[in-house]
Amino acid sequence: MKRLFFSHIFIAILIFSPLALAGQVHLFYMHGYRLDGGGGKEGEKIGYKKIINKFKNKGYQVVSEIRGNQSVDEYAEKVSTQVNDLIKSGVNPSDIVVSGFSKGAVISLVSATLIKNKDVRYVALAGCTDRFDVDYSKIQGRILSIYDLGDTKFGSCKDVLSNSDVVSFDEISLDTGRGHKIFKKKKDKWIKKWMKPMVSWIEQQ
Repeated sequence: MKRLFFSHIFIAILIFSPLALAGQVHLFYMHGYRLDGGGGKEGEKIGYKKIINKFKNKGYQVVSEIRGNQSVDEYAEKVSTQVNDLIKSGVNPSDIVVSGFSKGAVISLVSATLIKNKDVRYVALAGCTDRFDVDYSKIQGRILSIYDLGDTKFGSCKDVLSNSDVVSFDEISLDTGRGHKIFKKKKDKWIKKWMKPMVSWIEQQ
């Protein structure tokens, strides 16, 4: 009886270990600054939860939370530790995607300067701006930037990443008429505008 019990434990560990989940995407997603500390409008909170659920429905192992009021650097340190712990546990770096919107996207790019693994992937949704102090030259990894042409706060990452140590860089410009806000809209038709090309990029890598 004891032998049977321990064999069941072993099977459970095997099934749920990172090595048994090879190929599964581990997606980090970080929201914009307005939700820091639990703030933001109710519609933005609903939109955030909806986005997370959509990623989970894609079969991704999602890592996300409502942040406190940490600075970009503080939270990037936290993310980089979590990512490196996953890699040490056996998760393939190419199965890890660190993403975010606005301040969350900036955090993802700063994380790329700390993780320093060229196989980890990053998605910056409206992530490049002069509003934050980021040493773009130290960024390593595979990068996708998505921004809206009507965004007056955040724009293309092409110029700022030109001297960084990236393995690959792709960028998609949207023209939705919603600018920066497109990435926090809660209606399916708006979420689809940016999530569809993002998921396509993740699946093709």
